[in-house]
Parts: sequence; structure tokens; C-alpha cells
Amino acid sequence: MTYTETVPSKGDLSAKVILQHRVWGLYRGYKTAMNKLNGIMWPGSLLHLSLTVGAITAVRISHVSLLQPIKTQLLNLEDYVSASEEKMRATISCSLTGAVVFVALTFWRKLMLRNLLRYRAWMYENPTKPSIATKLWGILLTVLSGWRPSIYSYQGSLPRMPVPPLKETMRQLVASFEPIYADQPEKLEELKKDAQNFETTLGPKLQKMLLLRSWWADNFVSDWWEKYVYLMGRTPLPINSNYYIMDQCYWTPTSIQCAR
Repeated sequence: MTYTETVPSKGDLSAKVILQHRVWGLYRGYKTAMNKLNGIMWPGSLLHLSLTVGAITAVRISHVSLLQPIKTQLLNLEDYVSASEEKMRATISCSLTGAVVFVALTFWRKLMLRNLLRYRAWMYENPTKPSIATKLWGILLTVLSGWRPSIYSYQGSLPRMPVPPLKETMRQLVASFEPIYADQPEKLEELKKDAQNFETTLGPKLQKMLLLRSWWADNFVSDWWEKYVYLMGRTPLPINSNYYIMDQCYWTPTSIQCAR
């Protein structure tokens, strides 16, 4: 008895299945693009952008004397728009101005959130009786935060991770090895000498490089940790995973059934 498996070609598939597959691909691409856009615009949103453009447009068509300086600037901006119709120039001018104002407000909100999230006193207070400063902090944080944040929405608003001092880092490193080298004092002394040598030779240069990196990177630890520590020691899962918990052909850990 022979068994033959035939894989249907694309021509055998019905047009309905192909259409559903393409529609699902377009929908998935749309959702991915919208998630990225919302992450970039957060704590703002498309609704906030529309409201900002609408407010600028209302100023453009209003006749309130208090808003005349802003309206004059909008009219001057329309002179640089290469469109024949006045309505088209006004639309482009209001849209561009609204987008610029929205970006500026979003950047300001992220900056304010970064400063607010540096507050740590709330962790040491009674949760049932917070102080007035903590209450005001919570109100400002709620007002400035966006609506329905996603997983990484706060990533660009987190405070900058400070770089620990080199001397304190080396002290904690030596302290962490003291229990390990408790029975080997000569190795502990060698480690202390290496730490002192590193602190006076190569350490200050690396500390300055790390400090510069902390100013332009959101997190100076995570990406290097994933690339050079976490992922460097990992092997591919498909060929190194024992899905069925079977012995290897060249090595058996133990033949005792209880241990297995």
C-alpha cells in the first residue's frame, strides 16, 4: 500500500479563499500601521489632531478681535502656499499649522510626563491617606496621560535611566563576590586588585561613553543586554529543544527511573 500526498496548487483554491486571504492581509497591515501611528502620536491621538486643526480653522474664520494677531499670521502663511483658490490655501495653511501645533503639544506632554514620573514619594506614603502633593501629582498625571495606552505607549515618556557611579558599581561588584569567595581569600584579593585597576585605568573612559549614551538612548541597558548578553548565549530553539523529552542518541543523563 502506498500513500501519496498531494498539495493543491494555487489554481485549485477557490477565488473566495484567495480573496479572504488578501483581505485579511490588508486588514493586518492596516492594524499594524495604526498601532505604530498611535504609538508615535501618544499621548495624543487622531481625535486630538482633528480638534487642533478644527480650532485653528475656527480662529481663521472668526472675527474676534482678541484672535486677530493669530489670524493675521495664518493669512500671511497662506501667501506661501502655491494654490490658486483661496479656500484651498486656507485649508492647507490651517492643516499644516494645526499639525505643527499638535506635534508641539504632544512633545510638551511627553516632556511633562517624563518629569512627573520622576516623583517617587508616593511609594513611601500610606495609600489610604496620600499627601496633597501626591494628589496633585496624580491629577496632573491623569490629565496629561493619553487615552487607552498600548503596551509601549509610555516608553518615550519614561524618565532617563541614570548611570550609577563607577566607584559604587565596583564596590557592589566586589561585595556580590564575597560570599562566593568566602573560602578563597586569595581570589577575593585578586578580584579587589582587578577592580581597583579597572577603576583607575579603563573604567573612567567607559563610564563617560555610557553617560553619553544615556543622554540619547531611551534605555542604555536593554538593547545591549538583549544583543550581547541575553541573545548571545541563546541557541536556536527548533533544533535545540527536546519537545518529547527523549534521550539523546549519544548521552543518557541517568538510568534511574525516579530521577528521570
